[in-house]
Amino acid sequence: MSEIAAQPGDVIDFSQAEMPVKIEDRSFDSKMVPQLVAYLKDIRDNSLDYVVPGPKLEVKPVGASAWELWIDGPEGMKIFRPTNWAQGQTVGKTPLPKKYHDTLLNAGKAELATINLNEWLREQDKVMVRTVGDKFRAMVSDRYRAFDNLDLFAQTAKAVENVNQSRQSINQDYQPVQFWKADATETTLFVSILDKGQEYDIGKGDKFNVMLTVKNSEVGKSSMSIEPSFFRGMCLNLYSREPALRKIHSGEKLDSGIFSADTRQAQRDLWQKEVR
Repeated sequence: MSEIAAQPGDVIDFSQAEMPVKIEDRSFDSKMVPQLVAYLKDIRDNSLDYVVPGPKLEVKPVGASAWELWIDGPEGMKIFRPTNWAQGQTVGKTPLPKKYHDTLLNAGKAELATINLNEWLREQDKVMVRTVGDKFRAMVSDRYRAFDNLDLFAQTAKAVENVNQSRQSINQDYQPVQFWKADATETTLFVSILDKGQEYDIGKGDKFNVMLTVKNSEVGKSSMSIEPSFFRGMCLNLYSREPALRKIHSGEKLDSGIFSADTRQAQRDLWQKEVR
């Protein structure tokens, strides 16, 4: 992450800083594992979490139809532009109807929209603001325990390796479990694993393989889950079933401050033990 020198009281406008990471919808096939790892690592390396009380937050209009978030933190004032998801979460922390807020922005009345939003934000207890690079991507509870996407993928890859080694020790001609694809969106990571060693014939020449999709959101969109399904290779159809595992992103309250990926290591170790 780019180093920007700061003194208490300084205003650091991250919305104008050059950052290498860009959150966007992307798909990675089985040949793109290095690109997926690099993408997830880039996000983690450029992430900071701010745990702050409501009075330390303020939204300010940018033009007539948008706003940015100002955080009065220990290192001075920080400014971030929200993702669409984070904007909705911020409004969701207040009694304001999101539809009304969006109507004001679409009508070019960002100043009125931010006045209303700030009135309610100031009454909030501590919240966690999750940022990456120049973006603020989530506003969640200070109890929110982030399941890290990079760790999740690493644990999944390790599990696949262990299964394949076990099968190989029994049969050198084994059919492997293999990475099929991953989809990364603004809110969610989906990692699909295809088991070539479990094939079922349901008649009429239709054969299905077992597929597991590991799903996780670092921004409070959903719980971490592992969802089984049956994959029909003939026509690339997928038949989903109920999740086999679901973990809620909740933990102990955090004190006010700034938390990087390194300072959240204890929570990461804890959830890795839970899903191993």
